[in-house]
Amino acid sequence: MDNTINQISPLVSVVMSVYNSQNYLREAIDSVLNQSFTDFEFIIINDGSIDNSLSIINSYCDSRIILIENDGNKGLIYSLNKGIKIAKGKYIARMDADDICLPNRFELQVAQFKSNPNAIIVGSDYYLLNGDKETYIKNKNDSDYQKAVLLFTPCFCHPTVMMKNVFAEKNITYDKDYIHAEDYKLWTDLFDFGEFLNIDKPLLKYRHHASQISNQKNEAQLNISKRIRENYLNSLKFKLSEKQ
Repeated sequence: MDNTINQISPLVSVVMSVYNSQNYLREAIDSVLNQSFTDFEFIIINDGSIDNSLSIINSYCDSRIILIENDGNKGLIYSLNKGIKIAKGKYIARMDADDICLPNRFELQVAQFKSNPNAIIVGSDYYLLNGDKETYIKNKNDSDYQKAVLLFTPCFCHPTVMMKNVFAEKNITYDKDYIHAEDYKLWTDLFDFGEFLNIDKPLLKYRHHASQISNQKNEAQLNISKRIRENYLNSLKFKLSEKQ
């Protein structure tokens, strides 16, 4: 493993935050390193883990891994913004420390970008893992549809996406004022900069379990999501009453 930043810019930067993820971390890292597409850097931010996560990361000897260590537990938004700030890739792939990439994920998403230069985000279908149960979740490869979905709910499963790296150019970050719904806010910030596309096949196994923030902070997430929808409607010049 190399914890210095690569000198040659890769095409893709994979950004993954890790906090006490020892149970699933090795499977997540292996699924990234074993991709059919290999031109990437793998930025792993250890967010103050106190379990064996750091030891697991340090057990790898792969020059594509760039380890960043936070001074204590700073949270997901802080960690993702830190990773994105140093990312050198033309595209940024999100990954979570408890999920599993299917082997051709990056290959197919990069190909979609190359075929659609106006794309800003490429997501995918995915498998939802809930214990021993695996459910196929379909999305839709229609940019107008995806942006309409934003009026009601997030249109992508966050760790499935690959995004064009326009963060510095457009002065966009994950917004700390929208904690627990930062991905939803990001989609509404990016909607005007390109097409929202989707790969019509599952490219990720997304793990659902009780310790996830989305389960622990459900009420807060709902309130913040309402604020995001209101802001999005305002940006689209809709004038709606509170009842509407």
